[in-house]
Amino acid sequence: MKEACVCNTQYHLLITLLMLDENHPENYRIILDNQIVNADKYQLKIQELFGIEVLICDIQKIYSNWKSLSLNKTDIVMDDYISNTNKFILYNDFTNFAYYLHKNKIPFVLREDGYNYQTIYNADEYTWLDEIKMAIKRRIKGIPRHKGYSKYCVEINVNSMNGIKKDSRYSKFMAESRGYFFDNMSKSMKENLFLLFDVQPIKIKGKSALVITQPLHVHNIYVYSEKEQFDFYHQIVTILKNDGYNVYIKIHPRDKIDYSRIASVEILESQIPLELMDLLMDRSFEIGITYSSTALSFVGKVDRKIILSKTEEFSKHNRIVI
Repeated sequence: MKEACVCNTQYHLLITLLMLDENHPENYRIILDNQIVNADKYQLKIQELFGIEVLICDIQKIYSNWKSLSLNKTDIVMDDYISNTNKFILYNDFTNFAYYLHKNKIPFVLREDGYNYQTIYNADEYTWLDEIKMAIKRRIKGIPRHKGYSKYCVEINVNSMNGIKKDSRYSKFMAESRGYFFDNMSKSMKENLFLLFDVQPIKIKGKSALVITQPLHVHNIYVYSEKEQFDFYHQIVTILKNDGYNVYIKIHPRDKIDYSRIASVEILESQIPLELMDLLMDRSFEIGITYSSTALSFVGKVDRKIILSKTEEFSKHNRIVI
């Protein structure tokens, strides 16, 4: 019997590989969401480098519409993903894979989607009216509220218990420091991760700043179009450059905007987890800035971290102060 980890992003894949027992690859199965860029290449490389079984799943097609979801009529055969498995680990429980487990009464563990994700304010915290509307939709579709509320979610695995709300889920929470796994990874694990993600050392030039983007307009967070989002990050870059910084932009894997149109910036590879890039940089950034990305909190090689959504100047006065 195997432990199956369902990964929807490169970050999920990185954390999965770090937290497994590399001496017993036969005990694991990794299920990659086919929406991950180059999922087929990751499949081959993981099997070659780590000796772990890897399957690719078109998670969106498990239920093709709300009717098939409400009736639990899957549109793809799930046997290969479910059989010979005694434990499922998910990072997102608002996907069709999670809904399948819930509807079929299969227990699962929920790991944080991002660093300290369970403690931050984000777009899924709605007004009371939104909550009522969503509760009605969930009732019709027969799906639970996400972030661990399913009764078949038996554990919520987080980086830290600091800031965790004491609600009906509290007994499910268990903390395992992500930093511990990074600090204690073996030499072979580090080498294989570098090969898997095809990374090279990164040289940081002089006085430097890191800007981490997010696909804000997709979720109607602060901006509502690609142009507004581009202009938002362009404004941040302009402020930094006027202060004499060499600016590096780390693009979120789901952010499809072309920031190379901004003159004189360094673009970091979008498909490589920032947490891994921290191991590659030869020196620290003096400043790191993001709207609300949890990744910035984890990066060690940033001297001063600015999360705009948490600053009074930005949240109350819409001012970007660096």
